[in-house]
Amino acid sequence: MKIKTKFMRRSTAIFIVITVFLILINLLLLRDRFLVKKNTMLYVEALEQLTNVGRLGSTHIHADFKVYINGEEIKVYQEKNLEKNKFTHMHPGKDEEDVIHVHATGVTLKQFFNTLNIKLSRNCIILEDGKEFCSIKSKTLKYYVNNKLNDEAPDYEINDLDKILISYGDESQAEVQKQLASIGNKACIQSKKC
Repeated sequence: MKIKTKFMRRSTAIFIVITVFLILINLLLLRDRFLVKKNTMLYVEALEQLTNVGRLGSTHIHADFKVYINGEEIKVYQEKNLEKNKFTHMHPGKDEEDVIHVHATGVTLKQFFNTLNIKLSRNCIILEDGKEFCSIKSKTLKYYVNNKLNDEAPDYEINDLDKILISYGDESQAEVQKQLASIGNKACIQSKKC
């Protein structure tokens, strides 16, 4: 009987120690999850302040666009460029070609094109392959938004249903009008506004 009681006490003590140990581990894990979430929120807030980009999900808009270099359309819509960034990207699909998706307020043209490894400035566009096209006397880089020349250039904040043209070259006004006319009307499908 004494052996059985001694065994029961030991078993109970071991059970209590293991239970307390498991409770402590769970408390530590919960604390770590809370700290990660808290640190993530601090990081997001700091990022918003630095970039002026809102929180993921703060908007859901779409814009149509085209890029031309020396009169030739640059095909940006490629599988490798789809859904590369949660804040702004392109989706796969028939009605998605040349449509910018924006899921946070404050996203600019420059930020969207950075996700595609295309660098924009007021006077230059540098393609993914490193080819650089900068404004010179006869050839210029132009930004059009909704059929109007845009002075904000790469810093322009993308809005719902914008039609955006980036054109480099020495094309005539008639050629620019053809480029503008080539911009699709698929953003309104995605925004369910047409």
